[in-house]
Amino acid sequence: MGFIQSVARRRTRLRRRPIVIPGEAPSPQQWTIDDTRWPRVKRYTSAADPTMVVKSVNSLELCQTLFATQFPLEDYLESFIDPDANPVLSPYLSSVEPHLECLRDAGVKLPSDVEY
Repeated sequence: MGFIQSVARRRTRLRRRPIVIPGEAPSPQQWTIDDTRWPRVKRYTSAADPTMVVKSVNSLELCQTLFATQFPLEDYLESFIDPDANPVLSPYLSSVEPHLECLRDAGVKLPSDVEY
């Protein structure tokens, strides 16, 4: 019985919700939203720059993609790990905390750790 419980606990720990950056839905003034042949994927075309086309599952993914095109990946990651790196994203640090704990448990040193 102990083995089954430990397996169930491990599966529960591994089944974490994905990291999500809350964001506003794209407005029609900024984006033209078209359907694609895949039911859940939309094509977002920038109204200001029609050459900028992003295919995305949802607007939150679009926000992450736009953030990634404006800032280096290191800044994006540091905005979650270090609350002082980007005050705009620091309120959402709590949604990432379970993922950071998994990294710490695996032995990864994070910048927010004392012994980093």
